[in-house]
Amino acid sequence: MYAGKNITRNETINKIELTYIADTSQINRQFHQDLISAEIEYNYKEHAKVENRNYWYKSIGIGILVIILISNILVIFNMQRTLRKIDDKLDNTNVKV
Repeated sequence: MYAGKNITRNETINKIELTYIADTSQINRQFHQDLISAEIEYNYKEHAKVENRNYWYKSIGIGILVIILISNILVIFNMQRTLRKIDDKLDNTNVKV
């Protein structure tokens, strides 16, 4: 009589343990899948941020180069104007070089 109850109880315990193991395995699998999905999404967002940052760095660098180019052109024009003034003064004073 007790042997039958013990066998039934042990079978019930084994079923509960198997169900518990299966449920925890499913939860762990789902957790790892969610974790991998979150890491992929995070890496994608970080990559997008890096690309945007590089784009802005390039834009700023190009802007600075354009400013330098324009300033160099203005300096050359200023030098030409100054040389023309010096040449005019030399012509006006009749000094031969």
